[in-house]
Amino acid sequence: MVAQLDLAHNQLDGTVPSTFGRLGVLGFLNEGNNLGGELDFLDALSSCRALRNLYISMNSFTGSIPDNVGNFSNNLQAFYAHENRISGSLPPVMANLSGLIAISLYSNQLSQTIPPQIMLMANLQILNLYNNLMVGPSRLKLA
Repeated sequence: MVAQLDLAHNQLDGTVPSTFGRLGVLGFLNEGNNLGGELDFLDALSSCRALRNLYISMNSFTGSIPDNVGNFSNNLQAFYAHENRISGSLPPVMANLSGLIAISLYSNQLSQTIPPQIMLMANLQILNLYNNLMVGPSRLKLA
């Protein structure tokens, strides 16, 4: 059984409680509130093995994407965290998520270069990073 928690486009504020990780059958988490804080709750959500779509976009999350994002299940197909205030770099461990089809991180404050591991992801169809602070050579080789 896959559960859906749809709290999109409300006026929720505060942080995402780590107790969401106890929702082992959670298959979908939605976006568009006034949630904020660091992204440390992602570690707890990685125990939701049925999670297919993680949408935390259009909030006020800050800090960098933690390396433990690589602990999500390969069932995860979409990671949408655009329109936040996420900084740092795109972690190479995201390439461990072989089921990812879409990564959307536009309109954040990401910097550094795109890790080559990300560009080698076999199932990745969408990598949306526009409107960030990315740097580096523009010699990306797309398969």
